[in-house]
Amino acid sequence: MNDAALAFERSLATRLRRLHVHLQIAHAGVVVAAAALRYQNCDHDEDIARVLRHCVGSRLAQEIEHTAELVASLGELGVDPADVETWEP
Repeated sequence: MNDAALAFERSLATRLRRLHVHLQIAHAGVVVAAAALRYQNCDHDEDIARVLRHCVGSRLAQEIEHTAELVASLGELGVDPADVETWEP
């Protein structure tokens, strides 16, 4: 692999890590909002919480998994997808 290709892959891996972290943050926000709505227990809050969990939260969880897989596919760079806690935006 030449230097330009390696630099491109490293740049791509960095961008994917950032995306992964931002998706995790958004997912955490959805989880907290859904829990707050559910426990607030007003008329439509449970419905809104369900929409957040199923329409937003589950999609974010899928994309988080996909970004980890993409970063892992750049294995030549020594990226450990299991070590996502060290990924920073």
